[in-house]
Amino acid sequence: MAEVIRNAVEIQTARQGVSGRTTQNNQIVVSGPYMEILIGGPYIKKSGEESSYGHVALRVVVDKKDTTYDFGRYGKVWGTFDSQGEGILRIWSSFISYIRRENALDRQTVGFVYPLKQAEAQRINSHFKTLIAGAQKCPTQVKFQQVYKLVTDYHPTNNNCTTISIDGALTSGKQIMHNAASHSKRRGLTNLEGAAAKLEDWPSHKIFMPADLQAVLEANTVCPCAKKNTYPQ
Repeated sequence: MAEVIRNAVEIQTARQGVSGRTTQNNQIVVSGPYMEILIGGPYIKKSGEESSYGHVALRVVVDKKDTTYDFGRYGKVWGTFDSQGEGILRIWSSFISYIRRENALDRQTVGFVYPLKQAEAQRINSHFKTLIAGAQKCPTQVKFQQVYKLVTDYHPTNNNCTTISIDGALTSGKQIMHNAASHSKRRGLTNLEGAAAKLEDWPSHKIFMPADLQAVLEANTVCPCAKKNTYPQ
């Protein structure tokens, strides 16, 4: 019971964000293992430039552990539009710490929640343990966070925040990617980036953009989410 109450309070606090923009008292009580696919929207950088790509992370709650897997270009970058880089996986042991950082960007994050059996949730965690088995652990000064440089570098279509999260979520056995190809629109790319994508033969059928993944999850009637959270509300 204490764990259920803690989850409810933590989610409500995360929804409020760092600025406490909402005063609504919409507690969400979560019981049992679950995964939450977290899709962050675009935001405006301090320079005034829009970051339109979005972001995806995967949260798993099981056995009183709340873990968020957050992959991205958090190290050295290279390639066209800095589209490639070191494959850095950040593992958060506190969801509130992760989502506060996302809220601080003034972006909205939508969380798609799927109840799991214990074995299904453990398969996801085991999948990520395998990913970091041969990885280089990196120093970090951030609380509740471990950082790993994976063996495979970040790639804009084959190994990015969306594909890493999808691969992890699919190990649960949930059919989250039903009819996925029909939603591959490359949402979030500029016209110039779209042209570069064609030159680099980016796959037209693959889901690798966060907004495309959100469209897949929204339209999925075979395996719909049990609830949808918005941070901050």
